[in-house]
Amino acid sequence: MIDYDAIFDDFKSGKVFALYSRLYSGLLIFASDLLGPELSYMSEDCVQDAILDSYINRYSFESATKWRNYLLTVIRNRAVDAHRKFNSHLNFIENDRDNQLDDDISVAMISQETFDMLYAAIDALPDRYREIFALSFEQGLKNTEIASRLGLSEIGVKKRKARMLEILRVKLGLKSSDDVLFIIIASQLIGLS
Repeated sequence: MIDYDAIFDDFKSGKVFALYSRLYSGLLIFASDLLGPELSYMSEDCVQDAILDSYINRYSFESATKWRNYLLTVIRNRAVDAHRKFNSHLNFIENDRDNQLDDDISVAMISQETFDMLYAAIDALPDRYREIFALSFEQGLKNTEIASRLGLSEIGVKKRKARMLEILRVKLGLKSSDDVLFIIIASQLIGLS
């Protein structure tokens, strides 16, 4: 699980490594989702603005939760501003666009929370399962290739994959009836790698 309190404590003391190594990629995904395909190139600008803003005001946050909410709010506001500028530049302002953007932002925030939970569950996997995860989902290797690399049988790889998915289900608090949800989450993760 991501320890936001530790990251926040480091951040308040001027150490930003934990923020960049643990949260930055998730914040970029969040910004990119908000900006959409036509403006996703501005994701880093939105995230960097949020980090700089929060760094300047880092002593005013009472908790890691308020700090994280502030980061997400600043990114959201930058995304809304970017959409407004983009739309006015094209003389293409629609009344319903803001409502749609708010809906998209709500979905993006929920997606971000889901990804945070999923990445935390993956980080908490025992080493042998994280290795299987990395080889299978991040590098896209087939079971036979993984077996060859790890010196296991193909059946052994399949069993470890099944056990890894079961551990993730438990860590995410899913029941067997939630398989469809789990498949959607896992396929989203696979799509990002």
